[in-house]
Amino acid sequence: METWQQHVSLEIADALGDEDRLLEIVEALLGMHHASLIPDPISDSLFNQIDLTNEGGA
Repeated sequence: METWQQHVSLEIADALGDEDRLLEIVEALLGMHHASLIPDPISDSLFNQIDLTNEGGA
């Protein structure tokens, strides 16, 4: 796992229960995804983690 991806993954985990922080992370990732600055497999992995975190699990 790339250092950047690991950092974002930890930020997502730390945002458990903080909807505002999760939204901020989603918006940042969406911007990067739409600008083709993040590979699809990494994007998919991080968005899946956000979904799980949003549901209450890390």
